[in-house]
Amino acid sequence: MPARSVDPFEREIEVLFRRESGRLVARLCGVFGSSRLQLAEDVVQETMVRALRAWRFQGFPENPSAWMLRAARNLAIDRLRRDRWLRDREPELEGWGLGDSADGHGATPAAPRFAHELSDDQLALVFLCCHPRVPRAGRVALTLRAAGGFTAAEIARALLTTPQAVGQSLARAKAIFRRLRAPLSIPAADELRAREDLVLDALYVMFSQGYDAQRGWELIRRDVCEEAMRLAESVAAHAVTGDPTAHALAALFSFHAARFPARVGDGGELVLLRDQDRARYDRATMERGVRHLAAAGRGDRLSGYHLEADIASCHTLARSYDETDWGHIVACYDGLLRLNPSPTIAVNRAVALARVEGPVAALAALEPLRRKATLRGYLPLRVALAECYRELGRSADAREALKEALALEANAPTRRHLERRLAATPSLAE
Repeated sequence: MPARSVDPFEREIEVLFRRESGRLVARLCGVFGSSRLQLAEDVVQETMVRALRAWRFQGFPENPSAWMLRAARNLAIDRLRRDRWLRDREPELEGWGLGDSADGHGATPAAPRFAHELSDDQLALVFLCCHPRVPRAGRVALTLRAAGGFTAAEIARALLTTPQAVGQSLARAKAIFRRLRAPLSIPAADELRAREDLVLDALYVMFSQGYDAQRGWELIRRDVCEEAMRLAESVAAHAVTGDPTAHALAALFSFHAARFPARVGDGGELVLLRDQDRARYDRATMERGVRHLAAAGRGDRLSGYHLEADIASCHTLARSYDETDWGHIVACYDGLLRLNPSPTIAVNRAVALARVEGPVAALAALEPLRRKATLRGYLPLRVALAECYRELGRSADAREALKEALALEANAPTRRHLERRLAATPSLAE
């Protein structure tokens, strides 16, 4: 499949919308209240539509964020004036500090005070989305939707479910908020600790979606990863939630993000871990990961984030692929399976096991996983099987696994990589 021609406007607009949507939803939810979360989302969606229409013909404004802020404010005021129950909120919207330009072209930037408020509001929105009364699927879906700007289809891929199921989870979660009328605020200390694990879980899923984008022209959606990292850093820096578990998650994100410059080639292609130029790793981000990992080790609780951060540190800090401590990585995966017997963790363990005990042992661990219904659309399983078959000289099986992988949804760089591997794998006729 030829590489998709990317419209630069489309690319830039997607990144901008992803970054701004969560901030605007959070700010509007602060005005409307949690019971009107759907209203806040509707206003932001209409803002995005108007921006898309206007900017395609007029070009990007000098300050897109200020343009969107003004448009969202004006749309919100229109909605409030039609809703007699919300008219008392209009002065708060009128008081938003905006530039003097009516159309946002050449608008002065929003005041720094407003940017700080957005940060606080968005963190509060994440804690709101992760209310303990909301089931786990709803918490994660709502966080990805409201704070990350994900579509129902993207959330479905993250949770290994269907868009219909995601829609139902979102509807149930919003119904709970309508009943609770919970405030958009950082919870009190006693409730904050109980909700922290729920927040970290949602941020983990958000980062994972950016780290390995399921579709589109980019291997990594850095804007998604950076937003998850920013929120995780905020949790880790908080006086109450900044415990070892929060630092473990921040360390995990940092070690993964440090490898971004080497994980994508100059042409946007996927570069496998064994082929990455480690001189391109981001040293500052690596060092931040080391600091967070040290802070994570100060407690007596061993979470899954601790083990995953340990694995990521092994990959990132090793001087070369061959010098990676694969035995320690397998042991960490064993610990993860004890905490969470997930089939996706079992796939990753088998990949590491291949480096320790060879492809036969890895294949024995992988082949039973093909029958798992939850892994039917899990591309890494097919890729891992293909690699084992290739190392064992079973070219026909390797080709079949690669074809199965290509039948699944994948971003363009991953698809091109799989196509190259398939072309390089000899067939029986050869």
